[in-house]
Amino acid sequence: MNALNVIRTSQQARSPIGYTVRVGLLSLALALTALAAIAFAPRVDEVSVLEQLPNGMGVALDSPIRITFSRPVDRRSAERAFLIYPIVRGHFEWRAEATVLFVPDEPMLPDTLYSVAVRPGLRDMNGRINRSPTIWVFRTLKPAEGGT
Repeated sequence: MNALNVIRTSQQARSPIGYTVRVGLLSLALALTALAAIAFAPRVDEVSVLEQLPNGMGVALDSPIRITFSRPVDRRSAERAFLIYPIVRGHFEWRAEATVLFVPDEPMLPDTLYSVAVRPGLRDMNGRINRSPTIWVFRTLKPAEGGT
């Protein structure tokens, strides 16, 4: 037996163990990924946003932001979960237990991309806390297009 055959034989002897370890580590990584996906996936019983307005381009500078939830929510938690950027001063008006308007106290900036979010922490009337955010964007009118 020459040295090359000895090296091949020793590599073949280690190969099944190395393969088993690699398969085991891969299986463990896949199991952890699946657990993480389950743990961080939205729950079926979470409150969802059914409608959010405005959307798209050419939004009037004084347009209210309307959010309709899938079921009645705790008003205070909904108001705390609301975020708009750039920041706009305004107040909340509730149309029902599941619909809220954010009404700007001053016109929004023209030709500006706004991002609106309902952050995690929203509670429904049964005290269930939402873990999933809802985020959308819209752009206000350009100055030449009018609006207030």
